[in-house]
Amino acid sequence: MHKISVMFKANLITNKAYYRWRRFGFILFFPAVFVITLMVNLPWYWAVPAFLLVLGIDVWRLRVDKKTLAASKGQQIEISNDAIRILRDSGELLEELKIADAAQIQVKEAYAMPAETISELFREVKGKALENYIVYDSGRLKKRYDFVIDSNYRAEQLQKVIQAWQAKGVAIGMIEQA
Repeated sequence: MHKISVMFKANLITNKAYYRWRRFGFILFFPAVFVITLMVNLPWYWAVPAFLLVLGIDVWRLRVDKKTLAASKGQQIEISNDAIRILRDSGELLEELKIADAAQIQVKEAYAMPAETISELFREVKGKALENYIVYDSGRLKKRYDFVIDSNYRAEQLQKVIQAWQAKGVAIGMIEQA
């Protein structure tokens, strides 16, 4: 029987402020939309300052987005049937944790992209950030790895890896999203 190996790859979140900056970026979206909506019915002498206000908000949001991106660049996580690897963007291996050595691996019930729907966007803005992570526990080492899922395809790949672990008999603990 041929063994199918699935691999999940994502950017590792190296700074926990990532979630705060991502939330602030989402918050900055609303004033710009509100002002643009109002601009349509304003006379030109009010529309020009409103446009400049939107431009200022967008510049501010770009700076926040740059910080958010920086907090999730530099390192990658690769999760396969056999190991969890942490690599630099250059490909240099920083850490490798064997799945066979794990006493338990804690995973979330579901993984997803943040703010994919309007209700999820409002949830983010309220401060209930969607966090995608995995916890590796070998009995003597317990480590949490937060990562960015940037597509539904990647979320599906991670679910396939988790299913492969379950099929191998790896102890999996489920974490509910709060």
